Amino acid sequence: MDKNDSIFVEAESSRLGNLLLPGNLTKKIKISPQIEINAPLEDRIKRILKYYGDIDKNAFSENLNKIKKYISNESYNEIFSSFEKGDLEKVAKILLVDYYDKVYKKKESDCFILNTDIETTLKKLKEIKEKFVKIF
Repeated sequence: MDKNDSIFVEAESSRLGNLLLPGNLTKKIKISPQIEINAPLEDRIKRILKYYGDIDKNAFSENLNKIKKYISNESYNEIFSSFEKGDLEKVAKILLVDYYDKVYKKKESDCFILNTDIETTLKKLKEIKEKFVKIF
């Protein structure tokens, strides 16, 4: 990769599992423009179900217990009950709204893109890149 190229990275902490990003890379990510790309909730639910809809009960329980401290007891019980009933759309919705969106929304973004189709999103990313490359 050319060090002068612009790249897009997903917002993450400096630790990815057992890996630690180099400090200079983490610093550059933090000072760079932040672009929030989001999709309508129904699209996000469909995507979650496509990739995780066949998760077995043991794996689901294990993973749900890992995030239990970040959600209310009411949400936890509703998630588990909905999973038991096979209502995976409800499970995905609660996890997205009550956990994921709250935990991962750390700071205000410099730009926002509503992702309803990939071509429009890519076009907007290109426009944003051209705008910010002139600044940095």
